[in-house]
Amino acid sequence: MAVNMIGILASVIDGILIGSVYGLAAMGLTLIWGVMNVINLAHGAIIVLGMFMLYLIASTLGLPAYSAVPVTIVFGFVFGIGLYWIGVHRMIGRPELMSLLSTFALNMVLIGLGTAWWTTSPYNVPVEVPGVTWRGYTFTGTHITAALLAVVIAGLLYLLLYRPRIGKAIRAVATNPEAAELCGIPTKQVLAMAFGLGVALAGVSGTLIATLFPFTVLSGEAYQLKSFVVTVLGGLGNPAGALLGRGAADPLQRPSVHAALGVEPHESGLPAVDDRADSLDGQRRLGDIRAQDDLPPPAGPEGLVLFGRGERAVQRQDDRPGLLGHRLQPPPRPPDLAHPRQEDEQVAPLVRVVEPLPDQGRQRLRARR
Repeated sequence: MAVNMIGILASVIDGILIGSVYGLAAMGLTLIWGVMNVINLAHGAIIVLGMFMLYLIASTLGLPAYSAVPVTIVFGFVFGIGLYWIGVHRMIGRPELMSLLSTFALNMVLIGLGTAWWTTSPYNVPVEVPGVTWRGYTFTGTHITAALLAVVIAGLLYLLLYRPRIGKAIRAVATNPEAAELCGIPTKQVLAMAFGLGVALAGVSGTLIATLFPFTVLSGEAYQLKSFVVTVLGGLGNPAGALLGRGAADPLQRPSVHAALGVEPHESGLPAVDDRADSLDGQRRLGDIRAQDDLPPPAGPEGLVLFGRGERAVQRQDDRPGLLGHRLQPPPRPPDLAHPRQEDEQVAPLVRVVEPLPDQGRQRLRARR
């Protein structure tokens, strides 16, 4: 039992290490959403761009793998500003569907260019970093290094948002862009910088992910989906919540944790929830529902057949039996409210009849005139 618990703890720790890298990718997505209310569907393609930045620097140029991290941050920031002015600037303040279509178009363009250049063949960048062994379990050095770099980058982002004037300007525009504009803050330039920061975070997260796993041009879709899940889990517009949320959610996707908890994972990797009625009361409720299925359909007007139940029933003029073989009976006729019965109380008239004035009153009115 103790050995099993140690294995679970080791798996949880390794999940937190990898989850911190995924959380860095989610930070870029939630930063863009929180500042300008734009859902970036090109997020996965930008992550793949960061992966191939590592491939170009490490394999083609022969430089150390982690030297690609600062290069990707700078390139991603400049590239993100360019993407903002090309496809996002005109969508600010418009319905969310417009930004979705615009960023989806950017996503398709980036994937098409990457497929034409690198095809869809898998790529791998070998990175050797000594690991750490504890109680017979080895934590790979790439996982530890990627997690440490992700935490450092997240800390630098926090300092950027809360210390210098540019960070305060970004938070002011995210809170109230109209008021920030009245205070003299150039909102357009600030939005471009915020989008560039989000793209830089997505790109550097792809660089760190490429040190852990093989990748292709089409690998960004899975990481984009995980980023959306983490963004909702950590809170929209909350970069710190995205990092912590992913670090907490990733250990739940480990097979050893599933085995220890006695649950089966869904296709998404999260534990499945058994919603069957295991208790006696639940079985009775299910029995009541099954018994209701054998009842005839609800009654309707004469000559009408009801298909379905409740408010969703569809009526059709037909003389044939109902869907379940039951002939519908006409309902009792409601009372005629237009002709009340004699025993009903008579309603007092709403119009009051004015009696004519007597002769003396008429003479007084003529005298006054």
